[in-house]
Amino acid sequence: MVDLFEWHEACSVGVREFDDDHRRLFALANRLVNLDARLPDPVALGEILDALADYAESHFPREEAALQQADYPGIGEHRRRHREFRNALLLYKGQHRAGHLRVGELARYVTEWILSHEEEEGHYLRPHLAARVGM
Repeated sequence: MVDLFEWHEACSVGVREFDDDHRRLFALANRLVNLDARLPDPVALGEILDALADYAESHFPREEAALQQADYPGIGEHRRRHREFRNALLLYKGQHRAGHLRVGELARYVTEWILSHEEEEGHYLRPHLAARVGM
């Protein structure tokens, strides 16, 4: 097994609660990319999908509320990207229930989403949250 996502200080947004959440997301993504795409365990895949959905429903509203409190100027786009991720998970969960989900496709989507989202968070959210929210 190889961990594609490793936590390092540059990933931090300066809020321990959110950093812990992001570590959890990295762990879920690592579990996903390490599934055997040729013969994936459908139970494990379902557990990962459920955990990703739980993560989104738990983390996204808290992060968005903190960004709103901090008057983050990019909140609209940030919310849109969160909504896009949640909607994609719903589609993937439907494909999984129907037995048509390709693990590689899901792993690619989650990987690309995390990489682009974490870049935004590291560059823009950290200074904004640290200065305004003071968590």
